[in-house]
Amino acid sequence: MLNSNQLFLHTLKDLEDRSKSSDPYTILGISGLLRKLLLDDHPLLDQVNREFGHRLTFRVLESESVDQLKANGVIYYDVVDGLDPDAPTSNKDIFLDLKRDAFLKKLVAFSNGTPITIQDIIKYEANIGGGGVHAPSEPREYTHATLKAVNQTISLKGYSVSVYHLRSIAKLVLRAIEPLRASVENTITDKS
Repeated sequence: MLNSNQLFLHTLKDLEDRSKSSDPYTILGISGLLRKLLLDDHPLLDQVNREFGHRLTFRVLESESVDQLKANGVIYYDVVDGLDPDAPTSNKDIFLDLKRDAFLKKLVAFSNGTPITIQDIIKYEANIGGGGVHAPSEPREYTHATLKAVNQTISLKGYSVSVYHLRSIAKLVLRAIEPLRASVENTITDKS
């Protein structure tokens, strides 16, 4: 049986491998891994970091705010590749270093007045939409219903909106938790 540190390292390796894939099913599995790391009742990230106490931050590019989008009468907005400061298409230079809760609330898309956040995408794909953890089901939350409608009508580079963003989200998470990963790897190496 794996302890939490070992499970953490295996989860990160799986997340890394899946974030490099172009297969939609493989990418979909990112949602379950991110849910386990960041959103479950006892997130694996918290379990592991309890020992190390790293102050982790998630670096993202600044994007439009919901208030700006509403004020400008925008019907649909998507950051596309604008989450990741290292994305080749990034031309902005305003970075935000966010704690986990703010990162999870980071706007990814906006449709007919409904904001869609990183957390919404993870939960939707893990629990409702694509079967990342559970078999697909009907959304019960308005945001998830909106995301389902967006996924059915808009495609980003051949993927549904939420599946497309999972890879970027995974890369941002991997980068943010790299110091913790290094600490865990050193601890396991020291015990060998």
